[in-house]
Amino acid sequence: MTTEPLIQFLSRLLKTKPEQFSADNLEDLKQTIDSCENSPPEKAEEILRDWCNKQPGIKKALRFWESSNREVKKVRPSQANESMRLANNFPELRQEVEEKQSEITNSTKSDSAKPDQNQNND
Repeated sequence: MTTEPLIQFLSRLLKTKPEQFSADNLEDLKQTIDSCENSPPEKAEEILRDWCNKQPGIKKALRFWESSNREVKKVRPSQANESMRLANNFPELRQEVEEKQSEITNSTKSDSAKPDQNQNND
């Protein structure tokens, strides 16, 4: 797998299985993306894969996704082309992570703003 499909996998997982990501996961993923952005594609893939493998639910989803998306023959893009695509994909993934963080933050705020329904009004 090259880095681009790994980014696409994370993006799709954020959209389809957001429950796999805690607030801490999202913050850690954002920092991981930042560290990958200026790395060579091979190093970025290694960093992202390591991050995925440290998250049990995400690791399981990644394994399933990889097994269902195997290519019979894969031709790696040139490093220059892959670097250009990565330069475009990292900001998009970062934005999706930030949006999901915002959703979690807003959800937490709205939950804490609700009055306690179990309080007695004696």
